[in-house]
Amino acid sequence: MKSVLLPLTTHVDLAPISEFTARFSKKHSATITALYVEPDPRTAIPFVGEGLSADIIQSVQEAAEQENDEHEKFCKEQFAEIMKSHSIAKKNGDDILPNSHYRWKTLIGEISDHIGRKARTADVSICMQPSDKHECYKHLFNDLIYRSGRPVLMIPTEGNFEVGTNILIAWNGRAEVARSIANALPILRTAGKVSIVQVGEIDEDRPSLYEAAEYLEDHGLTVSIIEQPQSNAGISDTILATAQDIQADLIVIGAYSHARWHEIILGSITTQIVANTKLPVFMSH
Repeated sequence: MKSVLLPLTTHVDLAPISEFTARFSKKHSATITALYVEPDPRTAIPFVGEGLSADIIQSVQEAAEQENDEHEKFCKEQFAEIMKSHSIAKKNGDDILPNSHYRWKTLIGEISDHIGRKARTADVSICMQPSDKHECYKHLFNDLIYRSGRPVLMIPTEGNFEVGTNILIAWNGRAEVARSIANALPILRTAGKVSIVQVGEIDEDRPSLYEAAEYLEDHGLTVSIIEQPQSNAGISDTILATAQDIQADLIVIGAYSHARWHEIILGSITTQIVANTKLPVFMSH
């Protein structure tokens, strides 16, 4: 985990996610790219109607641009202070610094214009748990999951988290969780405890829970195997309960194995875990 992307916008609560990112990145001596997406001031201009002069349009745009710049400056200064409190220095030019450091980038546009694409050159992106109260978090999460091709580390909106000491992997034999495990290897190698859980039976043509454990053991990891029966509680609730029982601080899952129309109409285990978890979740689609 040497390259961490932290997407930020006007509506992101900067302090908690920046604090988490600083701790996580320092543990892995990673570079943080704080990518601040500033709204295009032209979007502040209402639809041109009768009586709306060019002077009014220009004044509205200039006011919006000034407001955006002031907010970006405030966020940049706040972020720099948080990095400084963790002894994380700013990267200047081509300087090669020995430990974790950060860079700040500002782009103009919408989340969908930039976030997913820019995340393709990061080892992991960090975002907040999406919720009905935070539409921005939903847009960030969805763009990272579906457009980046890279893993996402999602943290709940409430809590102070340290991840990577006691990790639970939710195994179902699908490609998405296999990709998540491979992407999470740098975190798994630093963990004190790694457990892998399977709820109920999986198709015989998929790799078994024990084959997944063997793969991790090939990478020098000691793995605890947990087999849980499928019950009325549901797979997602069983995974979350197991994580709580073993006092895990991070859950690794495969994200959205089915087609998006299937997820929207019927729901999914991923959706339920994302909505209900009180722990950070590392996932790949």
